[in-house]
Amino acid sequence: MTQPAAPTTPPPFSVTNNVTRVTFNYVRNNPGKTRKEVALALGVQGFKVSSVTSLLGQMLKQGMMRESAHLLYVTTNEYAPIKSSKTLKGLSEKPQEQQRKKVIIVRKGVPAPEPTPEVKEWQPSDVIDTLTVHQAIALFRALRNILVS
Repeated sequence: MTQPAAPTTPPPFSVTNNVTRVTFNYVRNNPGKTRKEVALALGVQGFKVSSVTSLLGQMLKQGMMRESAHLLYVTTNEYAPIKSSKTLKGLSEKPQEQQRKKVIIVRKGVPAPEPTPEVKEWQPSDVIDTLTVHQAIALFRALRNILVS
């Protein structure tokens, strides 16, 4: 007695061009290449150079790769999907930053609390950096007259 063949369902989509995985694997298999070298090599294979350079930047930002003296190296041996920037933003937030985002509810008739002004210690560079050369010379002369007399 023969059993009927089990119906096979085709996958929901076929992966034909996974530039992200190919980019990661290329850097893993060819360490010490510059971004431009990687982009051009994968461009020859039919991938968009702009897509490859964008992915390299994202992988560097997420720590999948590192760059030393403009040469690329992977930090892990296995490819992992790139997380969205929205997900990364939530992961990178520190507890102190999350606490600062508390919403202040203002009830009718109750004045909102006044923000306390930040007191910054005065530095000479605060004034000097905003002056033009002519203003600096005039300031120098005025201070010299005050201090010498």
